[in-house]
Amino acid sequence: MRRQRGIERLSQRDMDNIEAKGMYPDGKGLYVQAGDGGQPRSWIFRYSIVIGGKRFERHMGLGSLDTVTLEEAREEARQCRLMRKDGIDPIDKRKAERTARNLEFGKIKTFDEVAAQCLDRYKKKWTPRYWENARRWLEVWVSPKWGNLPINIIDVGMVKTLLTPIQEKHDGRGGTPTANGVRIIIKQVIDYAVAHEYREPGENPASNAGALPILMPDSDHEVDNHPALPIDQMGAFMKVLREHKDRRGWHGRADFVGRGRLLTTYALELCILTGVRQHQVQEMKWADVDPVKKLWTCKRHKVHKNKKADHEVVMSDAAMAVLAAVKAQEGVTGEYVFPGDSRSLHSARGSLNAFIKRVFPEWKDENGKTIHVHGFRTTFKSWAREHGFNEEAELQLGHFKGNVEEIYARLAKLLSKRRAMMEAWAAHCYRPEPLPAVVRDLGEARKKRA
Repeated sequence: MRRQRGIERLSQRDMDNIEAKGMYPDGKGLYVQAGDGGQPRSWIFRYSIVIGGKRFERHMGLGSLDTVTLEEAREEARQCRLMRKDGIDPIDKRKAERTARNLEFGKIKTFDEVAAQCLDRYKKKWTPRYWENARRWLEVWVSPKWGNLPINIIDVGMVKTLLTPIQEKHDGRGGTPTANGVRIIIKQVIDYAVAHEYREPGENPASNAGALPILMPDSDHEVDNHPALPIDQMGAFMKVLREHKDRRGWHGRADFVGRGRLLTTYALELCILTGVRQHQVQEMKWADVDPVKKLWTCKRHKVHKNKKADHEVVMSDAAMAVLAAVKAQEGVTGEYVFPGDSRSLHSARGSLNAFIKRVFPEWKDENGKTIHVHGFRTTFKSWAREHGFNEEAELQLGHFKGNVEEIYARLAKLLSKRRAMMEAWAAHCYRPEPLPAVVRDLGEARKKRA
């Protein structure tokens, strides 16, 4: 029977006579690959795949000629062609089978297993807030899709597929900031896997320094300043805030209903009087406040990337009075000033801003947008600049420059000026009708305090 043209071209004699380096075709993708002088010799199956409209060639090794016979190589090549007919990549299938075998013997970890180890490793190094965010992002966005997948198969295409729907969400869950946060924690988990040899070293598929930014769709996310209340409306707003009562209370808890002002209003008032970020107030502990020095120390506050220092917040007499009022409330117990519900030791992240949107939607910034709790920092900074408190305001806000030693030196040096500034800011906040912007004499302020 005449041999079919283009397939089964090689005979055993042909293979024995190979003496030069090269690729010798048997047909339909099967080749003998020979090194210098015809040795070593091995079977190769060549095929092509299409990715993104471009064709790429792949070479799959089938074994040495000393181990795999001509008939066996032809049968393996036939099986590979059948897989290609069904749209299966033979190399990827072999890798998946090898991974499954390794998993069975415990040599490869799943993504969830590595993520749990990573979170445990960094629980003390990361801030409680970031650690909880990382845990929640993994639980909500990553584990449902990747939890049982081997950590060593995660590639840039999979990261892109996971992040794109998150980035495109605009319903309050997801969006570009969330997608970036999820990307960062995925990168940290993969870095941890490489360090512990659960994954081969190489470019991290979740890194922004690699191919991921090229593959990700453009984001329509715009970074806007948080809406801030105009300076001349602070007194009027604080009056309304202090008089507000709402039967739903803090998180709707019955033990805080009908007992005077809500804890939420105290938390917001303290946030405004001190100029700190809302999460600092929500995570505030009684032990961090020195009632004699009137200083509140926020432990390990983020200075800038990869650097933290204790943030000493000056407390005015008005701010200390707020704490005293909170302490007098029935039901306020524990280490946190503003306790949370049964799911959290302290009040929920974002609860202050949610309270503003629900209770004070009529209070707008100069562009007609409902004010944001972070916008009060902008209001405070604008007021401070008008009154000549530039560096003092930056320190109070936690906008630090330089190394940790320099920061502490400046905090101590400007302490008396910051006290005068915060007393003046409290006076402005409680004044229904604002005074014209004038620079206050610091010496006179100190005499009044004395």
